[in-house]
Amino acid sequence: MPYYGFLMHMGNVTLDASVEDALMRITMVGCGLSVMGVMLTIFLVCFLPLRSDSMFIVANIAVSLLCSQTCYLGIENSYPDNTMCRMAAGVLHYFFLCFHFWMLVYGVHLFLKMRLGNRSPNWQRRYMYVLTGWLLPLLIVLICALVNPKGYGMEHICWLSHINGSHWAFVAPVLFIMACYCRQPAAVKIIHGRDKNESGFTP
Repeated sequence: MPYYGFLMHMGNVTLDASVEDALMRITMVGCGLSVMGVMLTIFLVCFLPLRSDSMFIVANIAVSLLCSQTCYLGIENSYPDNTMCRMAAGVLHYFFLCFHFWMLVYGVHLFLKMRLGNRSPNWQRRYMYVLTGWLLPLLIVLICALVNPKGYGMEHICWLSHINGSHWAFVAPVLFIMACYCRQPAAVKIIHGRDKNESGFTP
């Protein structure tokens, strides 16, 4: 998505006014449709008679995505007020990190489910999921804000600054999560092959 390229880009990029306007229109339409889809997902999750850990994680993914996209749609109203811009950038940073960390939680959950089989819902396990999905991103944002308070808010947009390296507070965790996902198919293949060999082994 265009806005995702904006969040992950590593340097200053100058676009023509026509290109910027076209990307903005595409982004707004895409975000609007996505918000409606996420709201429908949350509605279905709330009313479906399923209380598994998977549905719990999906609900949190949907909530974090809804918050992040809603914040992104309204972030332009925070510019050029410097204080509001920094606050909006911090909130946007937090919710997008939450979305990615919840996706990591879901990947780990599916991996363990495949390895250990279906497990009954466990509240202690859900506390760990919440700690990873909601509190760990908050810790990253707080550290970023305390170490470099001027890292939020740029000259023309409300996001992490590239000049002082603050953008790595978002890029580095996302790259780490993507690397985990890239390694997951190999781990699944190894486990599947090991289970197959064990099931076919006869003493």
